[in-house]
Amino acid sequence: MLKDMLSIFTDRADFFWELLLEHLEIALVSILIAILFGGLVGILISEFPKAARPALGVINFLYNKKTKPGTRIASRLNWCG
Repeated sequence: MLKDMLSIFTDRADFFWELLLEHLEIALVSILIAILFGGLVGILISEFPKAARPALGVINFLYNKKTKPGTRIASRLNWCG
């Protein structure tokens, strides 16, 4: 089985390199967008203190929406065994 996997990787190396480069490109673009957006929100909060509360409320809502389902699943798995 391991030999078969190795032969697939060597036979189709160009395909896997292309996938790796595509993955890195997508990851770097998303990181740059996050840095740009986060920097703009940080500047907005620092320049306009009244904007901090709603901006942080939206960020907190988005963060909790993203992380809570995974936390619930993980806690249930730990509880079960």
